This record gives sequence, structure tokens and C-alpha cells, in this order.
Amino acid sequence: MSNNLLSFTEQFDNAYWQKGRGSIVANATTAPYGGNTADKLVEDATSGQHLVYIGPVDYTTMPDNQTRTLSFHLKAAERTWAKVEVFNKNGNAFGISVNLTTGVVGATFGAQLLSNSVTDAGNGWWRASVTGSTSSGTNNLWYELLAETADNTDTYAGDGASGIYVWGAQLEVGSLSSYEAVPSTANLSLPSLGPGTYQQICVGFAS
Repeated sequence: MSNNLLSFTEQFDNAYWQKGRGSIVANATTAPYGGNTADKLVEDATSGQHLVYIGPVDYTTMPDNQTRTLSFHLKAAERTWAKVEVFNKNGNAFGISVNLTTGVVGATFGAQLLSNSVTDAGNGWWRASVTGSTSSGTNNLWYELLAETADNTDTYAGDGASGIYVWGAQLEVGSLSSYEAVPSTANLSLPSLGPGTYQQICVGFAS
């Protein structure tokens, strides 16, 4: 079985991924490892967080104090900042802001953040990851990649046209490992996978 707990990891236009204040243009550019399979998230013209997501994980299905890593492959388009963020069972968040032009990590936050990385995937692509603990408590978990107009600034008025490129999402137990594609529902390792039933994975962008 794949280490990747997600499905449709390169198909953000699929209904598996919900959209908020934005839409997906499928197969919009060349993916890090070739092929025209990377998608583009295009913001709408409203104010707030612009994102793709899958929606909350029931805390009773998640082990306490388990180390997990969330990662995305990202590339700047009109927007050039993004935030990778996780909300734990204790209701607190950890994560990082990433400059998608330079690959430099900006703000880091959260007591449960154990490590983070941004690696060059070539041709302007970066693989950004955060590793941390699920902690303990009675709050549902959220795994997010949010829009930012600047470092650690993820709420803004969209222009209806700008966005970023996204490809290759992965959620795994433990530390970051090599990316493993899951193109369909073949690897539903999370409980109750389906739109609106578990984890939120948010993809956003920044200028």
C-alpha cells in the first residue's frame, strides 16, 4: 500500500477536492516530472481565503500524538506565496508560509511543528511540507494550503483571474518520504473519504 493517505493526488478538479472562493483549471501546465497534468487554482473576486479542500477529519478516528507530514508541489503563477497549515486535535495550528518564487520559508508557527522543508522540484516547482503531531483533544483535524498576499497573510480580495499551480499532494504517517501518486480511490486510508466528510486540504495563493 502507498504511504500516501490521500486519493486523486494530482486531480484537483475532481469532486474529491472541494473548492472555496476559486475554481480549478485542470492540466494547466507541465508537472514537475513531465506531462501536462498540473492544475491551476484560480481565485474568484470575493474576499476571504481562496482554497481547495477536503473537509474535517473526525478526531475520534485519528490517533493521539501521531506524527504526520502534509506536502504539496507548488509553483507560482500570478500569486507567489502560500501557507501550509495543520489544525490538530487540540484545536491549535502549526505550519509555514512559503515564497513560491524563491522557495524561502517565511513565517513558521505552532508548538506542534516538528520540522518543515521546501525542496526544489525543478522548473519553478517546489515541494513544501510540514511535519507535526496530531496532539490530543476533541477537535477535528484540518490540513490546509492557503492563499497569501504576503508572508503569513492568507485573507484577501481576489481578482477573479490570478492563481497558482498545484500538483502532487501527500499526507503520510511519520516524516516526509518520496512522493507516491494515488490517481483514484484505490488508496482510501483515511476514514470516510469523500467530499465534506473528513480532512480539509486547502490550496490558496498569494501575490
